[in-house]
Amino acid sequence: IEKGLAIQSHVTMWKVDGITFTNCHFSNEITSNKNNSTAPNRGIYSIDAGYKVLAGCTTTQPIGQQCPTANLLKSSFSGLGTAIEATGASTSETVVIQQATFEDNVWGVVIDELDNVSVNRNDIEVGDANYTLFLPLGVGVMVSNSTGYIVEENEITTSLTGGMRVGINVNNSGTDDNEIYKNKLNTLDVGVAGNGLNHDGNYQKGLQFLCNDFLGNGTAISINSSPINDGVRFYQGNFSPLKSAGNIFMTNTLDIDNSANSIVYIHNGGNTEPINYQ
Repeated sequence: IEKGLAIQSHVTMWKVDGITFTNCHFSNEITSNKNNSTAPNRGIYSIDAGYKVLAGCTTTQPIGQQCPTANLLKSSFSGLGTAIEATGASTSETVVIQQATFEDNVWGVVIDELDNVSVNRNDIEVGDANYTLFLPLGVGVMVSNSTGYIVEENEITTSLTGGMRVGINVNNSGTDDNEIYKNKLNTLDVGVAGNGLNHDGNYQKGLQFLCNDFLGNGTAISINSSPINDGVRFYQGNFSPLKSAGNIFMTNTLDIDNSANSIVYIHNGGNTEPINYQ
């Protein structure tokens, strides 16, 4: 690492394809004066690159059979300002991040202008990584200006109090049908957020939050920005045929906080019904 370069990454990729990281471990273990250190504060940084972050397995499995959970050798990211940052404004490459562990990173996975990314079955703890943060803000998964993404079956939590810790934040994913599906979001300031424009012209297509579990968050679902143009898909769940959005709400201060366009939220009662909302 050269002295005087403030932002360093363990791995940087530009316009490459086909790299696979299996059972790889990225960390910054410095415990003091971390802001002034030239040690890497990012795990992987990529521009217009295609790659995969995967888990290994201690046993050989038959073709088509998944590795048992007890035998997984997960890749890990810890103590970083940003664990993975993937960008790409004009590329057909894509990124897969699955079954990895993220511990005490300020930003877990950051995607910007890169379509069809898959972030699934990861364990993510949003922390502060011993950085002195000008803005005490951290996010587990951030997807901006992208579409076709798969963000599924991740478990995201934080042990921090104060500041703002968000599980999954989607910004301006456009007019396509997209989903944040079957994630577990616990003890966060905001579980999931949809900011900016995330719907088509008549609100019948766009971003949905489906089958997620929200436990003990400040706000489970936050929909922000201008009430004139911005927001998410009008129906959360399906109107015809009738189908619940399937989210589970338990002990959140607010289940839904919507300051953008109106929505129709479809539920089956019980813990699938948002009780506290504004």
